[in-house]
Amino acid sequence: MAHYGYSREEFLQMQITEIRPPEDLPRLYSNMEDLRTKWVHSGQARHRLRDGTIIDVEFDSHILEVPGEDAVIVVARDITGRKRSEERLYLLSQIVERSPELIGLGDPDGHITYANRAFLKAYGYSEEEILGKHFSCTISPRNSASLMAEIVKGEAKDLEGEGWQGECLRIRRDGTEFPVLLSRGQIKNSEGRTVGTFGVSRDITERKREEEDIRRLAAIVESSFDAIMSTTLEGVVLTWNSGAERIYGYSAAEIIGRNIGIVVPADRQDELSGVLGRVRRGEKLEQFETTAVRKDGKVIDILLTASPIKDSAGRIVGISDIVRDISDDKRMEQMFRQAQKMEAVGRLAGGVAHDFNNLLGVIIGYTETLLDRIGHNAELRAQAEQIRKAADRAAALTRQLLAFSRQQVLEPKILNLDTVVGEVEKMLHRLIGEDIEILTLLNSSPSSVRADQGQIEQVIMNLAVNARDAMPHGGKLVVETSNVDVAEEYALSHRPFIAGPYVLLTVSDTGIGMDQETKSHLFEPFFTTKELGRGTGLGLATVYGVVKQSGGYIWAYSEPGQGSVFKIYLPRIDQAALKIRPSGDPIQILRGTETVLLVEDEQSLRALTRDLLEHSDYTVLEASSGDHALEVAQRHGGPIHLLLTDVVMPGMNGAALAANLAPLYPEMKVLFMSGYTGSFATQIGLLGAGAKVLQKPFSRDALLRKLREVLELPQESRSN
Repeated sequence: MAHYGYSREEFLQMQITEIRPPEDLPRLYSNMEDLRTKWVHSGQARHRLRDGTIIDVEFDSHILEVPGEDAVIVVARDITGRKRSEERLYLLSQIVERSPELIGLGDPDGHITYANRAFLKAYGYSEEEILGKHFSCTISPRNSASLMAEIVKGEAKDLEGEGWQGECLRIRRDGTEFPVLLSRGQIKNSEGRTVGTFGVSRDITERKREEEDIRRLAAIVESSFDAIMSTTLEGVVLTWNSGAERIYGYSAAEIIGRNIGIVVPADRQDELSGVLGRVRRGEKLEQFETTAVRKDGKVIDILLTASPIKDSAGRIVGISDIVRDISDDKRMEQMFRQAQKMEAVGRLAGGVAHDFNNLLGVIIGYTETLLDRIGHNAELRAQAEQIRKAADRAAALTRQLLAFSRQQVLEPKILNLDTVVGEVEKMLHRLIGEDIEILTLLNSSPSSVRADQGQIEQVIMNLAVNARDAMPHGGKLVVETSNVDVAEEYALSHRPFIAGPYVLLTVSDTGIGMDQETKSHLFEPFFTTKELGRGTGLGLATVYGVVKQSGGYIWAYSEPGQGSVFKIYLPRIDQAALKIRPSGDPIQILRGTETVLLVEDEQSLRALTRDLLEHSDYTVLEASSGDHALEVAQRHGGPIHLLLTDVVMPGMNGAALAANLAPLYPEMKVLFMSGYTGSFATQIGLLGAGAKVLQKPFSRDALLRKLREVLELPQESRSN
């Protein structure tokens, strides 16, 4: 009665229907009918307390035999708390059963007593198969021994009921493995006694795959040669890879959190604002060429790709930048354009020099003939001498043009560059002046190069003269030789350099230096910074041509006020050098009685050469082309002692002519004439390294001396 909130008197005045909710009365009446037939009835019902609270009860009803009336005794027990616990347990069991987590329960020894659906599905077991097995059957043996011990012994880290948690590998029924995040611990009763174990796992295969993808992407980004970074929409740096550190010179710690404008030159800040604004509006900028400034203040050329970063809702939340340093590419592009320009100018210069050499040959030859015939007329002789001097100066200019265009005829020999420098040094002291100190630093381990001694000497002299003019108040000139091995990486950054062994000739001065504009035109013919009348502008052009034709490379380094350094790389060869200028008895007799087959397509030069030879008692057979020369030779009944032929002619060239005549005249010597060598490299290869060549324009003495030199060579040395 007290439980229901009524007094005894109140309770005795009440009917059973008054403590039952109205909606439960039909069931009450049904139970009472059952009671009449069964005498006893048990079950559960709902009762209502005086304050209206509904409670759950468990009851037992019995019919009592009381004389004169029917009586029922009811014993009810309040089970509201138990019902709530059962309901809660049911709900929890539904949650566990439907949970995506892999949940298993076990006895204190770790044998499985319960596994939810996710557990069974993940491991591939049925409930009958898994119950009773030990938890260790789901743990991959590939886990470390220490980890295995911790997992199997759940209480190892079960401090204050926290259990054990960590990542490990699990194994399915079919033997496949997968990673999980595992929580494992003990189940204890109210007295603190262990009554079971539990294991809750989460399959983290996707997470691990995503983490691996992220690590892979991060590794790619970090190892990229390009700068890859991200910024806020306002340009504040958020990420900064090692490529960015290399390009800009700032470490990630130095720049993250600062505005990207720190690497943008002052005159490009407006451009930066425009780029940020365009990306904020969703535009992607690809291959945008601009400039940036490094931490050390150096301005570099870059290629920028800027893209918007969007979140899952499509909102632009940041900016991604990929930057490539193209400074070397721009420099190589400029060098390539310069090389193309030099090549074009060289072809033009070579063509002009070719025609001009033929004309100069005629002028020089007839001037010499005129001088022989003038006699003692001093006035006429002086005028003829001036003509000869002017022609000689013009010939020197054409030789410089041919050197620049790499079309001069070289006589390469195996040289020790130290010896050449030693010979030139004697002349430099007379040429440079006393106010300039000359220092030579020669190679500690001399090596050989294949080059024309005279031309290499001219290279050193030209560079020395330029250095002298750059030091009007005195200074120091240093000529140095050394062996270097050019690495592939260095060659790639100095294209068209080819990696390999070289002998390096360095000529440096302490002069006024050059600005970038002057350096860009340095090797162009007729370019000079000297005042009018102090140079033709062909000195460095000649140096450039000789170096290139010798298979070498030349680089110039200079800044205003810092002097200049010229570095010449000549291919190093493993052969002993020949003696410098081998001595021989001078050829005193320039006349001869031999028969010479003269082949020259330029009529005026051919006529002059014929006159010079005939005047010196030679018998001359004359032809205007290679085919014509074969006809003349076939008609000639006697011997031909020497073939004097131009190298480049219409139709059959001189090399082919010599080859065709060799079987007919095996004793015949060959002397080539050349004033243009546009294809000479190929022809000289056909003739062989011992080919004898007379460079146009030539004087009468040079012609006759060279002719005697070739005619008097031993038979095995003939060049055809």
